[in-house]
Parts: sequence; structure tokens; C-alpha cells
Amino acid sequence: MKYGLTTNNVLGIEMVTMDGEILRLGGKHLDSGHLDVLGVMTGSEGLLGVVTEVTVRILRKPATQRALLVGFDTVQEGGQAVSDVIAAGIIPAGMEMMDNPAINAAEDFVNAGYPREAAALLLLSLMAQRLKLMCSLKGL
Repeated sequence: MKYGLTTNNVLGIEMVTMDGEILRLGGKHLDSGHLDVLGVMTGSEGLLGVVTEVTVRILRKPATQRALLVGFDTVQEGGQAVSDVIAAGIIPAGMEMMDNPAINAAEDFVNAGYPREAAALLLLSLMAQRLKLMCSLKGL
């Protein structure tokens, strides 16, 4: 979330269309207010052609970043936690909520140690100072 979607960080691509045409879109700077063909191609995830080269924006790594995993008894509580994070003005580097079927599917596949009994899990990636703020807001 903090760094935007993939399309926000792709500055240019070279791709081959289904007809064999080589297209070069974008460049070192984002396009102006015209039709966002680069965004369409990035969002198509390979359906409109084969990407052969990508130019991406490089961002500095934050000084300290922490992961936080929180389990909830209901999906509604997990959804409320997402709303609370956003309402508090906290912009995590990443935020993902999983319901119980997704938790179990992930556990079956990668055995990540997620609590199978949770109705929902919220996974957050935050800079350390934001994590302290969020915990203090919730009295943790």
C-alpha cells in the first residue's frame, strides 16, 4: 500500500504482442495525462503480450520494517481492523487479510504456521515506528 500497486512502479516495458509486434511503452518518466496504455499492459498480467523488458522505479529500503500477524475470531473483526488502520492514517508497506479457507489453503501448501482456528488473519508490513503507534492505539 505504501509504495502503490505494481503499475505505480513500472515506468516502461518492452513487450511482444500476439501478432509478433515489439512494443516499447513508457520510459524513465511516467506518461502524461493521455490514455494509460502502459498501465493497461501492466495490469493485463501477460494476457496481451509477452513482456521482455521492464523498467521499474527503485525505492529506498526503510530503515526498520516489521511484520505483524493478528488473528481474529470473526471476519468482521478483521475487516474492522483494516478500517481502523486506514482511519488512523497508518499506511503499511503491505496489508493482507485472509479468511479461514485462505488460511487453511496457505497452511496446506506452505506450512507457514498460521493459526488454523482463526476466522481471519491480518498480515501487515510496517515501519517500526508505525507498528508502535498502531499497538498503542489498540492498547497492546
